[in-house]
Amino acid sequence: MNCIVCVTSVPDTASVIKIGDDGKHIDETGIKWIVSPYDEYALEEALKLTETGGGEVTAVTYGPARSEAALRDCLARGAHKAIHVLGGEATLGDSFTIAKVLAAALKERAVSELQEAIGVRENYEPADVDGVVVRLSGHRPAA
Repeated sequence: MNCIVCVTSVPDTASVIKIGDDGKHIDETGIKWIVSPYDEYALEEALKLTETGGGEVTAVTYGPARSEAALRDCLARGAHKAIHVLGGEATLGDSFTIAKVLAAALKERAVSELQEAIGVRENYEPADVDGVVVRLSGHRPAA
């Protein structure tokens, strides 16, 4: 079984978050970005599924260039492939828009299952980006 894991970069909890000069965004100076802990769990579960049933794990993310570090981390943890949909430099957008972008990128890929992260994302509203991606891309969620 092949699995896709949607991952996102979030500020490390040890990072000091400051409001930017515009008063609308955070000042990213000095922030260490990490893979969301929820996505780490999803990656681990996908790796377990492929260890027992065969297949490959692909990590996918949408975001600016700094998001590449999250994908490299996923590859170091055992993911076989990584897809970076570059964008969101000015604003990442809402959860549904992000899900549509990721679904479009995945729709043409020969992947049978998509591993959904469990829990509320730290940097999106409590919408289920992964679940929407599953439905929009035509893949079925992992059990």
